[in-house]
Amino acid sequence: MVAGMLIFVSSFLLAADSQPRVWLDKNGETIAKATLEKVDAGSAHLKTEDGEVLVVSLDVLSDADRVTIDATTPRVWSFKDGESLEAILVKKSGLQVHFKAPQGQTRIVSFESLATEDQRRVEDQLRRMRLANPRFVRVTRNRQDEPDRLETSIARYVSAESPNGSLQVDLVSAVHVGDRIYYDRLNEELKNYDVVLYEFVAPKDKAVPQPGTRSRSTVGDVQRIIRDVLQFEHQLDGIDYTAENFVHADMTPDQLSLEMQKRGENSWSMFVRMLENIKATPADDRQSLDEEDLVLMLFRFAKNPSLSLRRAMAEQMADVEGFVTLFEHPGGSAIITGRNEEALKALRSQIDDGKRRIAIFYGAGHMPGLEKSLMQDFDLQLENERWIPAWDMSNRASHEDDVNE
Repeated sequence: MVAGMLIFVSSFLLAADSQPRVWLDKNGETIAKATLEKVDAGSAHLKTEDGEVLVVSLDVLSDADRVTIDATTPRVWSFKDGESLEAILVKKSGLQVHFKAPQGQTRIVSFESLATEDQRRVEDQLRRMRLANPRFVRVTRNRQDEPDRLETSIARYVSAESPNGSLQVDLVSAVHVGDRIYYDRLNEELKNYDVVLYEFVAPKDKAVPQPGTRSRSTVGDVQRIIRDVLQFEHQLDGIDYTAENFVHADMTPDQLSLEMQKRGENSWSMFVRMLENIKATPADDRQSLDEEDLVLMLFRFAKNPSLSLRRAMAEQMADVEGFVTLFEHPGGSAIITGRNEEALKALRSQIDDGKRRIAIFYGAGHMPGLEKSLMQDFDLQLENERWIPAWDMSNRASHEDDVNE
């Protein structure tokens, strides 16, 4: 134990990197163009091109720069039984954590076996990784470092063997409540595809939602409450599902119920799993809003409570993979994995029918799993990603039709 602590406080030397890079602080301001020499006791030693060594606290660095350090700097991780492991964190899969030792070996350990403080560090580091490299949903910030816009992406995938080939599959991410102009823009974008595969759990004879359609699910009710409080449009009201190129690519309620039975799931088991995953996250790392938080926020920002609530919720929604983790388990859940499989069956059918410009229009929480399948099962690779503003969180009185290409 003592030896492990001594190793922890010692310096971690990095592999030589002769190429300097620009290091930024959390506000996006330049610290220096420099080479990372080492990490020591919570600080990065940066050597500038003129030979000066700057000692910068890790807490000052941008998330992207912290991720760079995390990915190249082994550290000592402590366990509850007193053992320790020097390694680089790779990922967390369910309740298992994957590490890579300096010699290249992979070590998989139980998240619960880690010391409590290192459980928190695992979650901190994984969250930095997700936010520094946003996929499918992101939050942009203004000069005061306040959330300014929530954006969703259109990610394009093409053949890995012949990138210039004719097959193109776009993952069009959606959030289910947003500004009216967000859905107007999506309607225009979705006109450009041979076929749009969309999500909507409904009987086959009612799979084309009409404006004003009310979901009978608890989730749908919650979405409409959020819509009203945040002064948003609901996706079912804003998207034209009657378009000729729209094809239903989701389960019926009966199919979903059967799939849940096959996986040993029900509403209660999903709730328990979500609580278990939340419990596995150290308390200090939980990003949640309880009733007291909301009341205090409404009083504090009485001039514009809708804006302050938008900003608070956007931070959580941007962590797509963190959200999915609450529901998924090693075998996959019916509500995420099972419905993704249904969408992929529809994709295969459309490809076999000769369609070449295809969009999968699903909630952002489904996209990490869909992307993995496109790459592994369809041999596609990411070509580009574009971003569309979904929530305007600026202080402007009116929304402007500005799109970040």
